[in-house]
Amino acid sequence: MKMIGITGGIASGKTMVTDYLAGLGAPVVDADVISHRVTEKGSPVLGEIAAAFGEEYLDEEGNLRRQKLGELIFQDQACRMKLNRLIHPKISGAIQEEIKRHEDAGEPFVIFSAPLLIEGGKNSMADEIWVVSLEPEEQILRLMARDGIGREAAMARLGSQSSLEEKLAIADRVIDNNGSREEACRQAKALWESLHGS
Repeated sequence: MKMIGITGGIASGKTMVTDYLAGLGAPVVDADVISHRVTEKGSPVLGEIAAAFGEEYLDEEGNLRRQKLGELIFQDQACRMKLNRLIHPKISGAIQEEIKRHEDAGEPFVIFSAPLLIEGGKNSMADEIWVVSLEPEEQILRLMARDGIGREAAMARLGSQSSLEEKLAIADRVIDNNGSREEACRQAKALWESLHGS
């Protein structure tokens, strides 16, 4: 089985591309989806997060206040590392389980989507790396619009990840998302079909 790692900076369009490929029938292991599942209401790790950071990071119903926690970890590297130590082992285990499930099903290719593919040291898992590329200024504007945050907060979030240049340096293929959604999806479709010799 061949692993295709898809990554991109925050608000670069990685999820859009991954969802589009899933719609074409591509088997997808999405680190973001798994992260949400691992930290859903009632999960053991959610109790660990509350114990480490405070009950104020859970809402009245016991759900994680993701935006509030995001504001903290994007501004405080020590808190970000502390959170990573709590959740990354659980996420990594769940990722391996999903990959094995696709492998056991005989899938020839699997899309592994991870925003922190480089930062998490998981790029070595991939046989090919596809980077969804978006110019930083446009990335900032899209992030501000998407999350309803100011420019300073958006820049802090970008600063917590590897740069576009660092991502492009390890890319085997690049999907340029500086144009329309349709243009990015056409590129993604062409890459997916090229794997199958279509």
